[in-house]
Amino acid sequence: MKLLDLFPEELKKQVSREVSGIKKERVKDIDYAFSRARKLPLISQRNILSAMTHFYNVKNVTDAERIDAYKKILERAEIFKICTMGFIEQCKGLFKD
Repeated sequence: MKLLDLFPEELKKQVSREVSGIKKERVKDIDYAFSRARKLPLISQRNILSAMTHFYNVKNVTDAERIDAYKKILERAEIFKICTMGFIEQCKGLFKD
């Protein structure tokens, strides 16, 4: 028997609605490096490091989206105080003038 089984049925429905609403809000609040493709979330230090590692593995994105993602990753890395020297070196070919 679970603790939730002890609650009245109406209260269970209300709790279920509130929990599902929280989950939807969290999904909307996640900032992705590639927003349209919803790839590479940028919400924690671990996500930033993973985004830097898998940056070139994302398929079906335009060069403009890739440049925008590059800037987002650098901004978030600065917030989390992550060294980006290797990532910048790796992406030098992205900005051809």
